[in-house]
Amino acid sequence: MTTPTPEIGCWLGLPSPEVAEIVGGAGFDFAIVDLEHSVIGIETATRMMMALAGSGTRPVVRVPEVGEGWIKRALDAGAAAVMVPRVEDVATATRLAGYATYGPEGRRGEGAGVARGAGWGRDAAGYRGRWREGGGLILQIESPEGLAVAEEIARVPGVTQIFFGPSDFSACLGTDRGDPRVADAAREVARAARAAGREAGTVTFPGSGFAELAAMGFTHILDASDIALLVPALDASLAAARKLLGHGQG
Repeated sequence: MTTPTPEIGCWLGLPSPEVAEIVGGAGFDFAIVDLEHSVIGIETATRMMMALAGSGTRPVVRVPEVGEGWIKRALDAGAAAVMVPRVEDVATATRLAGYATYGPEGRRGEGAGVARGAGWGRDAAGYRGRWREGGGLILQIESPEGLAVAEEIARVPGVTQIFFGPSDFSACLGTDRGDPRVADAAREVARAARAAGREAGTVTFPGSGFAELAAMGFTHILDASDIALLVPALDASLAAARKLLGHGQG
């Protein structure tokens, strides 16, 4: 059986609509606007999603914490999907699904009449029925506790993807991302998602690149990051210029 080609994404950590537009122009399948490990606020995140609107790159917003307000605002602002970090139990997953789902199944506030995601209210009825098409609710598995119930979390109605976080998972183990136990955990997350009929996302890590993760069954994979690409490129450019000019030589 042929393994489906995963979608490729990019992290956005700089509070910049211009950078978001450049990433969208590159042709990534999706971009994660990261509110957890950045200084991006909801207003800037909204403008970054506006910058992505002219491309085929779907905007995903990672909220900084488990919270109804964050999920509601990110989705109303136009996120195709919202990502929540470090989910470790079914009760929390169920509560989050309720926050993201309109009634009667959930408790998402009825703001489609004025929400950007619904065309500023011009398509409120249509939006209520289609908002999950681009991704929906993504829950991160980032600890041994979450891994132990990953399949149960994935099976919660309203959850569309579980996402393995190798950095936090390895930190929980007191090791680095190259530890074989991290790859084993990634494999289990992919298996759990597949068993539940859900998508599986992650980032590349030592020993597990795109090919390895695709073979595990991941449907969404990231490697690129605006900050992680910019910093070493600038450092290398400056170092090369200094070397050519003889700077720093005694």
